[in-house]
Amino acid sequence: MNKQFETRKRYYKMLELYKKRKSIEEIAGIYNLSITSVEIALKKAKEWKELDIRYGKHAHVMSPGTMERLVNLGHPDEESVLNWDPFTLRCYYYRRFGLTHVKEIVRYINANTGKYSYLIEYLDKYDKIPEFNCIIYAYDHGLDISVLTEYKYSSAQMDELIAGMESGIDVTTYANPKYKWCTMREIRYALEDGIEDILKYDLNLYNSKQLRSIRLGLMDELDVSEYDSPNEHWSQMEYERTNMLKNRNEESNQVVKDKRDNSLKPKDINIIMKELEASGKFSILVKPV
Repeated sequence: MNKQFETRKRYYKMLELYKKRKSIEEIAGIYNLSITSVEIALKKAKEWKELDIRYGKHAHVMSPGTMERLVNLGHPDEESVLNWDPFTLRCYYYRRFGLTHVKEIVRYINANTGKYSYLIEYLDKYDKIPEFNCIIYAYDHGLDISVLTEYKYSSAQMDELIAGMESGIDVTTYANPKYKWCTMREIRYALEDGIEDILKYDLNLYNSKQLRSIRLGLMDELDVSEYDSPNEHWSQMEYERTNMLKNRNEESNQVVKDKRDNSLKPKDINIIMKELEASGKFSILVKPV
């Protein structure tokens, strides 16, 4: 199971890099893989994401028996429930029987085995299964669940905090329930890429699409002050960013072109030699026959 989780994290990280405009060739270089291997990993990650959305977080690594129980509705017997790990519990009841029933199961397991004691204090705080599942996932993976429970976050916000903790960045910089999950994602992307200048902005004034234009501009080392006003529409910001990038690329290409044009071609050399010969300052030595 641990090997499967490591593979999932690696493939999901590749997918994150791909979404952040990293090319397949660049990802292959980062992970020392072939381009074909990266393409397969990205395809697999997208398939797993669909499974996660349908059956719950990390449903793609559940055992065949758990998947069978999940697909075929039915309540397990009490003895088998006591042996369930948190992962099986989350997968089986996610979007299936409702949170009230999940809470009853957790209390039942805790009373008989002592497991899930860390969850008891949160049972009445959350009224949706996805948030409850995020807490279980964070605890099972050794993450700081106090970050998730300090405020009442949505499951999407919790996912961004969990992703940040897993990548090792300081999530307290965006652990704010006022930020939408997509705003959190842009801040996380920036911090993961080492773009800490994103924190200099008043993040409450920008939406996620505006932050995306600023983040990509900072990544490309553009002068984002030309378009980083919170009053500017995100589409205009994106238009200005792409234009700045295009103009810089054209200037760079022009410099290369000028350097090539400064080199003398054989035709030009012949013309110059004839002009010098005509002026008497230069004569072409012809080997006598």
